[in-house]
Amino acid sequence: MTAATLLGASALTLGSASVASAAVAGDPTGSTGTEVCAPNGNEVPQGAAFAGAGDVDGDGANDEVWVSDSLKGIRTASGAVYSQPIANAGGPEVGVRVLHLNHDVVALIEQGRSTYVTAFADCGLVDTYDKDGQPLRYDRGLSDPYRDLGCIGDDDYSELNELTLGYDLSFKDQPWSVEQTVLEVTEDGTGATGIDGSVNRYPTEEQARAALDELAAGNTCSTEVATLA
Repeated sequence: MTAATLLGASALTLGSASVASAAVAGDPTGSTGTEVCAPNGNEVPQGAAFAGAGDVDGDGANDEVWVSDSLKGIRTASGAVYSQPIANAGGPEVGVRVLHLNHDVVALIEQGRSTYVTAFADCGLVDTYDKDGQPLRYDRGLSDPYRDLGCIGDDDYSELNELTLGYDLSFKDQPWSVEQTVLEVTEDGTGATGIDGSVNRYPTEEQARAALDELAAGNTCSTEVATLA
């Protein structure tokens, strides 16, 4: 697995909408020891868009990721619904997808004006933080340096791949760089740290950005994206 991709988003018009009850914790149940998220009485907002999420709670059944005008979340095959507010409030476009990561961690990726990471663990949605205790967020070039989140892998197994555009005049002939850092998310979904990385250098910004774009187009990791038309 050597290619990375920016987690592509499709168009979603944000606006006011009725808000479903947000559930951020639950009680796993199951007579066989398999973690099954029991129905919790919450509902997906009317008009939400859905996409496949694979099996997020370990019961062997396929679950769903969804997005509405103001919320994002997961609905399990058992009928349990978990939701959080969209972080890109007021942004022009939002797409939400699920990636199955290391340690069987399930990540909910929201990409719009910025990219945000939420984890699904123990039948609940939890925010994921970086090593400095800040929410895992990538502003996609809105500030310096340019940073975004990609992935390495496929529908079955993925790793988060941090992409950073750099500039360092001490490298006279190749001052521009693209750094890739593989992130490992903790089993409880609350933390993420870099475990592996590489840096490629380029003589011009144009070449560096072209290389980043090529990495971004290399592998979608998941073709299932929930988005509103």
